[in-house]
Amino acid sequence: MTKQIGERAGKAIQDNHPELISFGGISGLTAMDIFSFDSFATFSALTVAVFSSIFLSYRRNNKITERVNHISTLEAVIRDGHRNFYDVWDDKAREIYQELTMDVKSRLTIYKFDNEIKKFRLLGRYSDNAEFRERRRDVYPPDQGVIGKAWSSGECYVKALPNPVTNWDKYADENLKFFGIPRDVLEKIRMKSTCFYAFTLRDDRSIPFAIILIESVKRDSIDRQKIDQKFENGHAREISAMIKSLAFMEPSLRAAQDLGL
Repeated sequence: MTKQIGERAGKAIQDNHPELISFGGISGLTAMDIFSFDSFATFSALTVAVFSSIFLSYRRNNKITERVNHISTLEAVIRDGHRNFYDVWDDKAREIYQELTMDVKSRLTIYKFDNEIKKFRLLGRYSDNAEFRERRRDVYPPDQGVIGKAWSSGECYVKALPNPVTNWDKYADENLKFFGIPRDVLEKIRMKSTCFYAFTLRDDRSIPFAIILIESVKRDSIDRQKIDQKFENGHAREISAMIKSLAFMEPSLRAAQDLGL
């Protein structure tokens, strides 16, 4: 047992402060007269050098610890900012959802095209149905799904897809044919919508910057005219202003992915 403790202590000293081993070895050899110093001054200088090395090693280890703690603090700040940023957008989605008097079978989502990663990122989402409200992923490809169609064409309206419960094969076939969604991906989507309306929002230079997707599991249930009227009366400008004003809070997806967020 004593031997094991000694071995562990020795290894710890060797890993963290190898200078101590050097100093101990020199002192031991000197005491055994294996070699001698020409003068006490030489030995004293060597002793000072060794202890200086120990001190510098101690400071270096402390700086490493401080850096690790600093990185941990930054990660926590980014996580909090990540949550707060999306909370603001979820609140905006809920506000529009309620203005449109949407029901529990429907959902509203706000997407922004991220030029950094060339994909859509989900900004805000709301549904009275808690399951539909969940975020399963934060990024979406620009060439797939209803939002991909809307991005390339300006809008995409689907009045009634086949019922996924009673006619799954046809539902899956049409999703693949019209929206490029493979069956295995479709199976993982919780909300099997049958009615969609997606449209782009454009800035003052008529450049698209975001997409609104309104969807429902109830066929032929979306009033396009009512929705268009609401957005013509200011929601597009509000969302554009929010994107600009909240840019300082917006987490980088690359940084978030590196941190495992």
